[in-house]
Amino acid sequence: MRPSLAARVLAVPAIIVFLALSNVDATVVTTCKAAAESDKRVDYNFCVLELSKHQDSPDADTWGLAKVATEAGGGDAGNAVADVNTLLNKAGTDAKTRGALLQCQKLYHDVEFAFAGAYDSLNDRNYAGGKQEVGLATSLAHKCDDAFAKIAVPSQLTKYSLYTMKIAAICTAITNLIKLLPSADNNTLVSYYFCVSELSKYNGSDDADTWVLAKLAAKAGAGKEANAEFELCQKMYGDVGSTFLHARDNINHRKYAAGKEQVMLGVYLTQKM
Repeated sequence: MRPSLAARVLAVPAIIVFLALSNVDATVVTTCKAAAESDKRVDYNFCVLELSKHQDSPDADTWGLAKVATEAGGGDAGNAVADVNTLLNKAGTDAKTRGALLQCQKLYHDVEFAFAGAYDSLNDRNYAGGKQEVGLATSLAHKCDDAFAKIAVPSQLTKYSLYTMKIAAICTAITNLIKLLPSADNNTLVSYYFCVSELSKYNGSDDADTWVLAKLAAKAGAGKEANAEFELCQKMYGDVGSTFLHARDNINHRKYAAGKEQVMLGVYLTQKM
């Protein structure tokens, strides 16, 4: 005998059932928006532009985008080293400038290593360690600017320190979003009766397994948020509704880990409304 819908709802992980309450996909746009709202140092347009360039961004969750930011920072630091090498080989470089460039060469090598260390820390869910490493990267980049300031020579590398500062702020803000999200295991967030009531409205829910029920929850949320589009809330709820559909797609592709991060980001964003 097939279990009742109520019994199967109890079998769905709490974080998946919670899709029926509030969901936002951890896309680059919504994550950068949340990061900018939580940290005034974050340049929203820069965040979207830079994170969108990475091949992993379309499928990344919040945690993944924090790591993408470290890779962007490391890549730019590598470009700085290449630029320094070009300047060192340029004819006519005076001794003072050459000395500053040599300092910057080492500093940006260290910046690159700091971002690599941040990636490793974040990958291990060591958020405090990751933030410490990106903070170090910013400090090292500023030391390059200081090296030129001391000899009163305009630096040709300030664009790299600016980039480092901006991408480090983005990485830190996104990492903080992960820490601010409610626990995925907090079962008190799920209203059992609400869940049964809402999922029962869909044709086929009586014969659905837990995977299908999770997708129905995402569909329900998209419908609810789409109906909320009015006046000043129109744009924000439009984003929520569209990203809700992305959450359903992730579940459909069995991307459960991404789904959990997306749901928790949704909780944070809806609290900001």
